[in-house]
Amino acid sequence: MSAIRHSQAVIVDPHSHTPQLAEPARAGLEEEWNDTESPYPLACVHHLFEAQAYRTPNRVALTFENRQLTYEELNSRSNRVAHFLRGRGVCRGTLVGICIDRSIDMVVGMLAILKSGGVYVPLDPTWPTERLALIADNSRMRIAITETGRLDVAPDVISLRLCIDAEAEAIAHESSDDPADLSEPHDIAYVLHTSGSTGLPKGVQIAHRAIVNFLCSMARRPGIASADVLVAVTTISFDIACLELFLPLICGAQVVVASFEETRDPLKLAALLERHSATVMQATPSTWRMLESSGWAGRPNFKALCGGEALSRTLASALIVRCSSLWNLYGPTETTVWSTIQEISDTVSRITIGSPIANTQVYLLDQDFRSVPIGNSAELYIGGDGLACGYFDLPDLTAERFIPNPFSRAPGTRLYRTGDFARRLLNGEIELLGRADNQVKIRGFRIELSEIENRLREHANVQDAVVAAREDLPGDRRLVGYIIGQRGSRIGAQDLRAHVQATLPDYMTPQAFVFLDRFPVTPNGKLDRKALPPPDTARYGLSTRLVEPSNKIEATLQGLWEEALDIRPIGVDDRFLELGGNSIIAAAIFSRMREVFNREIPISNLIQAPTIAEIAEILRRIDTDQPASSLVAIKPSGTKTPFFCVHGAGANILHLTRLADHLEPNQPFYALQSQGLDGKCEPFTATEAMAGHYIAEVQAVQPHGPYLLGGLSFGGAIAFEMAQQLHLKGETTALLVLWDTNYTQRPKVLPHHHPWFQDRVYTFVERMERRAIERKQVGTLTLLTTEVPQIWRNLVRRLLKRARIRVSETAPEISATLRKVWEANLIAAAAYKPQYYVGKVTLLWATDWKVTELLQQPDLRMKWSEVAGGGLEVHTIPGNPVTMRREPYVGEMVKKLNVCLARANDEISALEP
Repeated sequence: MSAIRHSQAVIVDPHSHTPQLAEPARAGLEEEWNDTESPYPLACVHHLFEAQAYRTPNRVALTFENRQLTYEELNSRSNRVAHFLRGRGVCRGTLVGICIDRSIDMVVGMLAILKSGGVYVPLDPTWPTERLALIADNSRMRIAITETGRLDVAPDVISLRLCIDAEAEAIAHESSDDPADLSEPHDIAYVLHTSGSTGLPKGVQIAHRAIVNFLCSMARRPGIASADVLVAVTTISFDIACLELFLPLICGAQVVVASFEETRDPLKLAALLERHSATVMQATPSTWRMLESSGWAGRPNFKALCGGEALSRTLASALIVRCSSLWNLYGPTETTVWSTIQEISDTVSRITIGSPIANTQVYLLDQDFRSVPIGNSAELYIGGDGLACGYFDLPDLTAERFIPNPFSRAPGTRLYRTGDFARRLLNGEIELLGRADNQVKIRGFRIELSEIENRLREHANVQDAVVAAREDLPGDRRLVGYIIGQRGSRIGAQDLRAHVQATLPDYMTPQAFVFLDRFPVTPNGKLDRKALPPPDTARYGLSTRLVEPSNKIEATLQGLWEEALDIRPIGVDDRFLELGGNSIIAAAIFSRMREVFNREIPISNLIQAPTIAEIAEILRRIDTDQPASSLVAIKPSGTKTPFFCVHGAGANILHLTRLADHLEPNQPFYALQSQGLDGKCEPFTATEAMAGHYIAEVQAVQPHGPYLLGGLSFGGAIAFEMAQQLHLKGETTALLVLWDTNYTQRPKVLPHHHPWFQDRVYTFVERMERRAIERKQVGTLTLLTTEVPQIWRNLVRRLLKRARIRVSETAPEISATLRKVWEANLIAAAAYKPQYYVGKVTLLWATDWKVTELLQQPDLRMKWSEVAGGGLEVHTIPGNPVTMRREPYVGEMVKKLNVCLARANDEISALEP
């Protein structure tokens, strides 16, 4: 590929209101500062990746969780998917949606769409379905790649939705060769949708050559080497993901894709950085603040890239001491990711956005479109090879924002009007001053406040609404909704939040609401945004009355929450999110909790326990001398027969709250956890004894049947035994559900060689990894061999070796109590032999059963049919024994469960007199 400069190629028709300069542009320093010409290849993005794959085929290109692909493997896989897409009608310029969770398949899908000649359009699976449908409809999108677990999210308006996992066999038969070229450098590579002032998202069209120029410039400065490891944390619906995924892949470096949970939990993210010895990460200031607030110590030889929002002096100071270099980046989506760059080495002087990247020009123009003197503030305009090809199907808006460039003699060149105010300093660097319109940035996402306001006004009980972005606490920028309600109506923050979240992404949901009788106005009658009151002056919009602390733990937590949230007073029943809490504040609170209570509680507890009272109860249970009950009421309310679910071998049941979230509203749900988790009782070592104990706990809630029972993995065997014992007592079980429970027999070999044990050890490895990330341990997965009993170490080593994970013999000790319970559960499982049962058994079957494949053991799940007198009913679900418990797979699993529960409840109702 020749490294030649590619001139501006896209022409935008002038509009009637396009400005004309009153006089020629100034010569001198401004021209010198904008002299950024630099060669770059005349090629498409995927061409650069393909060239790198041929140079370094065996180097690791991509890592996600425990999976890795070399450059050759990544190229071959994306080639097969590209050929598959072409066979389904994708050709040059076809818009192809991509709705895939963060994973290896996500990156494969993006490359495949580009290789097929198509244009990728991100459809973030965490966004509301209605908004994704709006994007698909506005784009006239007719084809998308997704995955089985996301079919309910991928918009129905798309006529052809291809599941990359379900079509794996067909894809495997496609050619692994690079597809013949269809795309040209000036063709569109992606269309990314940003917030629109009309309430509709607008699609920004970015060409291959704009991306190639950007990537080549970034490769030089701030620079990336083949030895670098970059951790990617950004959703592909945000354009900065382009750097995170493509820049390493054209330079021979390694991309580590962080999971959705890791991008939200600073302790997990910090552990990920350590585990992979990361050398580069790009993130918004919000993410960096979250990471820094959690106690992240930084890394030597670590390059931090920061952009998307204003970088504060305080945050810059905190990052400089944790990294070898810190880079501040700026650029709107319409100019291809970043347009200016500046290394921040100290915070004594101003924090600037620096100077333009390669083949990019920056101008500061007044209202008459004249360049302003150095030091004067003016609106910032950007020109050069990074400019977008305009907005999809919005010619008027394109002409308004992309104006002819009077500073260039080349025909058709343009400037993008950013709407940002800035000034140039004596050294040529640009200092950003703020917005010129009603647009703001939250967590790096550009937001039109009017889009949220319009959505709020659609609520039946809202008369008028205003949304503002406030930073009442330094570094904590949040959206606040100001509401005037309809006369005589009652409305709360929770209702409004749900109304917004139904159609807008979470970053566009106000974190606090203030209810007013009227909005403040200026003397000339216009809205006075500066006079809008802060949300923390009172308990505006909270759906609960103030409940004072009732004990010392609650009082201490109240103080921590009030300090972090800067709201007083906070009641013990107030919900964290309703108070305006976010991941940054959560990280600060839980960091302080570790110091004050000397207890390690994962931030994820805020999902299950979002109030002070509930967090205090968790802390109280840890400290009490009274043994904890095995029965936990996760969702006790409802008119239907309760459903009781038994723990797996790992004993933990917190993940069952995800399951409960997807159950029908009137379905009560209880969980049974292992005895001995509190360290005050001896755990059971026999399945029969566990079943008897749990029956006693269940009958305290429901004295007589019919019963609804289930269990995950080993818990299925316990539930099976409970049904047996209940039958002997003359009770009936209307539903017995086994979640991927492998049939077990009395082993003829040592317990640690038995398939069931090997299955449990594999699951234990993954569970301990997640636990250790939450506890901020370093390199935990490579250290697990010292955390299990000696008899299982060889097995763990074998599993880790097959998963290409390094093994070390130094590790911190895990909880002795947890290990004791886990070992007791394994002993009970190995000794249990299921007997013939008169009733029916329902098996939820995970389709991705990798354990037996890794260990070359038979799959014994179907053997339950030999002891199920009433027959075995099997429902397949996506995922494996671990992922089936997480989103989005848990939602698919509960869909099947809800059908079974509805049928069982109907049968029970028919029996009632």
